[in-house]
Amino acid sequence: MTGDNTLFGSLAHRFFEKLLKEDLRGIDRLAVQEWVDREAAEMLPREGATLLLYGREPERNAFLSRVKNAAWSLVSLLRSNGWEVAHTELELEGDFGPVPVRGKADLVLQRDDEKAIVDLKWSGATRRKELIRNGEDLQLVLYAKLLPPPEQWPHTAYFILEDGKMIARNTAAFKEAIVAGRAGEDHATACQAIFEKMEKTFAWRMDQIRRGALELRTGRTAAELEALYEGQLFDLLEMKTEDARWDDYRTLIGLV
Repeated sequence: MTGDNTLFGSLAHRFFEKLLKEDLRGIDRLAVQEWVDREAAEMLPREGATLLLYGREPERNAFLSRVKNAAWSLVSLLRSNGWEVAHTELELEGDFGPVPVRGKADLVLQRDDEKAIVDLKWSGATRRKELIRNGEDLQLVLYAKLLPPPEQWPHTAYFILEDGKMIARNTAAFKEAIVAGRAGEDHATACQAIFEKMEKTFAWRMDQIRRGALELRTGRTAAELEALYEGQLFDLLEMKTEDARWDDYRTLIGLV
């Protein structure tokens, strides 16, 4: 199942990367469905051949059905909220403190003087809502900071391809979005606050490294570390109190 999700996510990104370069003005649902079928005939033999194997027709049809529904959902969201596609797979670069950073934004939108960055994800709606709710959508916030102009915070959102749903901090950019932020939360204020915590947390950790202090944070050590740091953590990103969700060492010995 994990392998299928990886394949579905990769293929769905390719569909949307190509679709969003098309002229979407006036396109209707039937035209979107026909476009997906045409692209699938060329794309699947090259990039998703396992879905063409004998016995995989149900999975292939279900996947293409979801892509069609998500494609029409996204086109409808852009149209009803007045957004136009400015860029897809946009390379972003800049500095985070003393460190040069680079990234790639899946989708950048323009609406008059406003901009929005949308991260396309195949699945994981619950996880994305939690990230926004907890102020942990750090990748999106960093991309928003790197997107010019530097004095303006663009809107940010996740679009879940499997469900055809937009998840955002509020409804300022997409009135149909699933709201994951706090009531009345302004996106620019929230992004600025998160970014400042990112900077402070980075500086704090770098200072620890320069002093030769290394932290081993797990569910067993979290309470001791919290007591050790006392009041140092209020202005920093929230530290985890459980074991890492993905642990390479546990995977290597077969415990995951």
